[in-house]
Amino acid sequence: MLINECLSEPLLGQKIETKETGFGHATFLSKLIFSWVNSLLILGYSKPLDLEDIPSLASDDEANTTYKKFVDAWESLVRERTKNNTKSLVLWSIVRTYLKENILIAFYALIRTISVAVSPLILYAFVNYSNRTEVDLKQGLSIVGILILTKLFESFSQRHWFFNSRRSRMKMRSALMVAVYRKQLKLSSSARTRHSAGEIMNYIAVDAYRMGEFPWWFHTAWTSALQIVLSTVILFGVVGIGALPGLVPLLIFGLLNVPFARILKNCQSHIMIAQDKRLRSTSEILNSMKIIKLQSWEEKFKSLVESLHNEEFVWLSKAQILKAFGSFLYWMSPTVISTVVFVGCIVSQSAPLNAETIFTILAALRNMGEPVRMIPEALSIMIQVKVSFDRLNKFLLDEDLNNDDSERNLQQCSVNAVEIQDGNFIWDHESVSPTLTCLNLEIKQGQKIAVCGPVGAGKSSLLYAILGEILKTSGTVNVGGTLAYVSQSSWIESGTVQDNILFGKPMDKTRYEKAIKACDLEIGQRGINLSGGQKQRIQLARAVYNDADIYLLDDPFSVVDAHTASILFNDCVMTSLREKAVVIVTHQLEFLSEVDNILVMEQPFNQGYVSSGLVGLSLSYAFTLTGAQIRYRPNAPLVLKGITCTFHEGSRVGVVGRTGSGKSTLISGLFRLVEPSTGDILIDGINICSIGLKDLRTKLCIIPQEPTLFKGSIRTNLEPLGLYSDDEIWKVVEKCQLKETIDKLPSLLDSSVSDEGGNWSLGERQLICLGRVLLKRNRILVLDEATASIDSATDAILQRVIRQEFAECTVITVAHRIPTVIDSDMVMVLSYGKLVEYDEPSKLMDTNSSFSKLVTEYWSSCRKNSFTNIISKQPL
Repeated sequence: MLINECLSEPLLGQKIETKETGFGHATFLSKLIFSWVNSLLILGYSKPLDLEDIPSLASDDEANTTYKKFVDAWESLVRERTKNNTKSLVLWSIVRTYLKENILIAFYALIRTISVAVSPLILYAFVNYSNRTEVDLKQGLSIVGILILTKLFESFSQRHWFFNSRRSRMKMRSALMVAVYRKQLKLSSSARTRHSAGEIMNYIAVDAYRMGEFPWWFHTAWTSALQIVLSTVILFGVVGIGALPGLVPLLIFGLLNVPFARILKNCQSHIMIAQDKRLRSTSEILNSMKIIKLQSWEEKFKSLVESLHNEEFVWLSKAQILKAFGSFLYWMSPTVISTVVFVGCIVSQSAPLNAETIFTILAALRNMGEPVRMIPEALSIMIQVKVSFDRLNKFLLDEDLNNDDSERNLQQCSVNAVEIQDGNFIWDHESVSPTLTCLNLEIKQGQKIAVCGPVGAGKSSLLYAILGEILKTSGTVNVGGTLAYVSQSSWIESGTVQDNILFGKPMDKTRYEKAIKACDLEIGQRGINLSGGQKQRIQLARAVYNDADIYLLDDPFSVVDAHTASILFNDCVMTSLREKAVVIVTHQLEFLSEVDNILVMEQPFNQGYVSSGLVGLSLSYAFTLTGAQIRYRPNAPLVLKGITCTFHEGSRVGVVGRTGSGKSTLISGLFRLVEPSTGDILIDGINICSIGLKDLRTKLCIIPQEPTLFKGSIRTNLEPLGLYSDDEIWKVVEKCQLKETIDKLPSLLDSSVSDEGGNWSLGERQLICLGRVLLKRNRILVLDEATASIDSATDAILQRVIRQEFAECTVITVAHRIPTVIDSDMVMVLSYGKLVEYDEPSKLMDTNSSFSKLVTEYWSSCRKNSFTNIISKQPL
């Protein structure tokens, strides 16, 4: 993830240059009759339009311009706002920004409304003229001329009203979408817990869209009301007091709007809340589909989505019933009003019911028909717009990160890359204790700093403090240069490897090849799913290619084997980045002697955002693989190439190999996330492809490579199905080394877990995943790189817990840390999807085996960088 200017750069490799739209430099006449669009229509008629044929927007209509105007008005109103002022700043920012153009739109709408309203009078004059016995040609031509002129005014004003309303709508929508996007980039950590990814998506897809409808429906509402008033005046002018009774049903229908609008607004508010909850849950489920399938939780989450959908449906049904009732009343009103008016004329004898009177009454009532039909819909939309105004206002006014600590001034830090003085940081105001306290740090340009410590100690929080992504309560942070950040959980967008490394930057072939080489990437086999290690190396290459001044690397070597980690450290960190300041969080102690300084984090505050780690087991049957071949898609290259072996009942099997060798694919095959192309996978002689997925997966336990939590509580994340008692859960929490942390929380097991577990460190998330398998206690347990990102001390404790709790189970451990699998009953070594070795580790160590080479690499790396060398380093 790149931090500075990359966020604002387009992802398209190059901008296609096109001519500006003709509207921007059209003459008055061309704008009046819309002839400026003719050239594009002619070109589109002659051939299919290409992207370069589409003219670019005028500068006033571009999203960046509209956003700047909106934000100027917003910031001005924020400065003027008093503490108790409850007015919608979004609404008034829109008013300030788009008032002038909407006055013009209102003028067009007024001309159109008057043109429509006077048409019954012209009809009255025309019928009256036709009934005369004497012909006055001049008067007749005048009536026809006025009719034509009125229709021209109506047509031109309506076209310009519609066009300018849609143009204004586009600009409002663009400005608000950009405002929401930019706001979510600077939300504080506590504010992020109040606005999930699904809700933010709703703000853009629903609320900003509705706000764009505001000009059209606002002008529709008042012109409809005006048209009704003018039509009523005309009725009185033609009919006299005979039209008076018609006002009674008109007033009744109008007064019914008040309670109708209030009830509809309440329904609309509940609809948006329910929609937010459903979208948030759906987004979370889709993002976490792999773990849901592995744990066989499909039915649980299906029922959750259905219940949320039903809740939304209840409010939608109420709203639609109300709308139907309103539409019925308003569709009935013209008939009722016309009947009452005719009766009034007969009773009062205020006007004769001749041709001109009847035609005029019908024409006036027909003119009322469209406004009467539009008013309830306009009312409904305006209520929705009001709800959207309130939601966006609340979001845009929510808490930001401190602005002062995120300023990066190169002149201010000419010598030091990073300076933190007396820094105190906290993830949110509700935290019982601060995350980082009394932090003093000085990193010079070109220095390499290692950060180590136990799970939850605040290592990742330190990086966030430098990034300005955590709330600073006191102290100063100065950063001298641009930043590149590599997170613990790799983020890869859909596309090619090259797209992910360039990330919108122009191609520099030499720099690109150096980044590829430094990160030990082999580009090829484009159809194959990336392993965790490959994703991390692509993410690292992206940061290297960015050529920033300061690099923040959050445990980047945890998902690669020892050999690859050594290459990455030496070729990437120490060579490619030799002139850069690098802060690296790591659990690999073998690298500590090579860095300039070591920062040891010892106090464990926070309940979120740190390291990664762990995996678990369950079931007591034997596995057999016979010629198993796996590919991810038809016609794609094989990822596993004919694996044949047996995992005996109750044995502990370690699976090792270089990054991308097929370890995680083997696990995917065991859980049938991907089916074998050929060959068989058997449990106790039963082909797993012949039994139901739920039956298979409920007999297996896994702690996956990427720990996944769901929004809810600790309790629901440990055990979403509600099958275990509090006593059982607390025992598991203690075994997972989480009891002390959870005891400090006011709500204990019911303490909140935010979207994707964002308020918990990666290591703590792995411990919760371990708790899940300890509760299930199945007889087959799979650990997929389970302890790669937690410190060695915690790893040792957890390995002991796993050995004790699953002593009689079949345990399959995929690991990069050799000590994790060295005491296994059997070791499987994979290389490029092939099984190269499968034997007892002691026997493999006695030969010149691939496994012995991996062990030698690991221990030689540790000895080379032994802890005795670290003592000579001066800690920070």
